[in-house]
Amino acid sequence: MGGTELVYELFAECRTGGYTHSGLCVLDPGNYSQVWPLVRAILVAMVVKGALTVVTFGIRVPAGIFIPTLGVGACAGRLLGIGMQWLQWKYPESRMFAACGGDLGCVVPGLYAMVGAAATLSGVTVRNPSSVAYQLAQFALSPMKRTTVSLAVIMFELTDTLTYAVPVMLAVLVAKTVADTLEPKGIYDLVIESVYFRLLRSPADPNLDLYVQTFAITLPRRQD
Repeated sequence: MGGTELVYELFAECRTGGYTHSGLCVLDPGNYSQVWPLVRAILVAMVVKGALTVVTFGIRVPAGIFIPTLGVGACAGRLLGIGMQWLQWKYPESRMFAACGGDLGCVVPGLYAMVGAAATLSGVTVRNPSSVAYQLAQFALSPMKRTTVSLAVIMFELTDTLTYAVPVMLAVLVAKTVADTLEPKGIYDLVIESVYFRLLRSPADPNLDLYVQTFAITLPRRQD
C-alpha cells in the first residue's frame, strides 16, 4: 500500500455494513479481541513508516517528507481514536462521553487520524528557508517559521467542512509550540546545515537608503 492510499484509509470513517477500509473497521469496537489485532497492526505500521522515513530522509533519498509524515501522524491519531472508541463502547454512561447522548457512533477514529496527521506535519515541516518569499517575510514573520495556517486550510479543504476547525487548529498550534521549544529549526534547515550548504538569508543590516530620484530620469518639460 502506497503512502497516499494509507493516509486515505486512515482518514476514512467506518460505517455499519460498509467497506472495512483494508481491515481498519471492526464490527464490534468494544470487543478487545477484535480491536487489539488492529491496534497492533497500526502500531507496527507507524513504527516501520517512521523508521523508514528517518532513514530515507537522512541519507537524502528523494522519498519525500510530506506524505510519510502525514502517514505517521495519521497512524498515531487513529490509535488514539480507536482507544477512545473502545472506551465509549465499554463505558457509554461515563461523564467523559456525556455529550454523545448514548450515540455509539459519536467517536470517529478517522477524525483523530486527521488531527494527528496535521499536528505531526506542523511539528516537522517549515517554510522553505531558501525561497525569495521566505527572505521577504523573514523580518515580519520570523517567530512563525512552521506551517500553521496553510496546513489548517489544507485540512479544511480535505474534509470540505469547517466542523473540525477547532480541534485541527488547536492541534497544529500545540504541535508548533512543542516543536519550537524542542528545536526552533525545521528539518530542512538541519539537513542543509549538516551538509554545510549556504543558506540564502536576508542581510542583517539591509541598505534601505535608496530613493526613487536616484534612478529616475529627468525629462525636459514640453513647451506648448
